[in-house]
Amino acid sequence: MMNNLNILIDCSGSMKEWGKDELIKSFINLFHRYSNSLDFQNYKFNFYYWNEKVEKFDDNKYSLEGKSNLKALLVFLENNNDKNILLSDGNFEITIPLKQKNYSLICVCIGSDSNPLTLKKLSSTNFAYSADKILYALKNICFGGV
Repeated sequence: MMNNLNILIDCSGSMKEWGKDELIKSFINLFHRYSNSLDFQNYKFNFYYWNEKVEKFDDNKYSLEGKSNLKALLVFLENNNDKNILLSDGNFEITIPLKQKNYSLICVCIGSDSNPLTLKKLSSTNFAYSADKILYALKNICFGGV
């Protein structure tokens, strides 16, 4: 049986800064390579972008602009039973109470100006990985029981 792994990419305006765009492109390539490996043969990697809304990712069409709409992200997360990884700088405010986290989400901090405290609050594990630990995040969400 195939499991879905959703990779959500923060495409808000703050992701234009400090080379985060190039880092995101590198991680997309990394995920594509891993999606074809035997370790992840039971996973279908789905890419989404997130700013004002969450939509299927198109490598040729995305732009880094606008603000992060937390409500749109939460609706997406709560309406699927999939495992999710969010690549974000965490430069947004959590204005909605995060009561019960009925979703599976691991967050990865992107950029030297990232806000790990915000991403920890959003994560279902109350932990945010640094960008250099992205493979740990991937293996943890797929095989670590998150």
